[in-house]
Amino acid sequence: MSGTFWNIGLLLKYPVNFGAVTLFPAAGFDGMSCVSANRLPDRVSDAGDLGALWIKFGAGFDYNLNDVMFLRTVALYGIRMENKAETDVSEDRSYIRNSQILNDIFANFGPNIDSKSDSGYGVEVRVSVGFRL
Repeated sequence: MSGTFWNIGLLLKYPVNFGAVTLFPAAGFDGMSCVSANRLPDRVSDAGDLGALWIKFGAGFDYNLNDVMFLRTVALYGIRMENKAETDVSEDRSYIRNSQILNDIFANFGPNIDSKSDSGYGVEVRVSVGFRL
């Protein structure tokens, strides 16, 4: 599947200045929406069902290279909420029970694995160079 997605986010930080280094805790969200898709996965009726909301928190620092340039590093931990497509498929147990492909996949992981969808998580690390105007 290929598609067109748009993304919008907000990251709030509280900077604490220590001279050449500024440390900051950060928290925010990141929202992604699927505008269109050329081939939707099974059981997904609308491209908009593939969107996702991430809640992120972490910390970062700015290191002043000189009066106008700085190096910024941010590390964030994100938790992704379940999207509508995942919720719909996990609620439709008949689809999952009757899907030979899913049954074969889960059989390889043992009896403790089921087909219930869940939220996701991940780490994001950014390094950038900034300029003060």
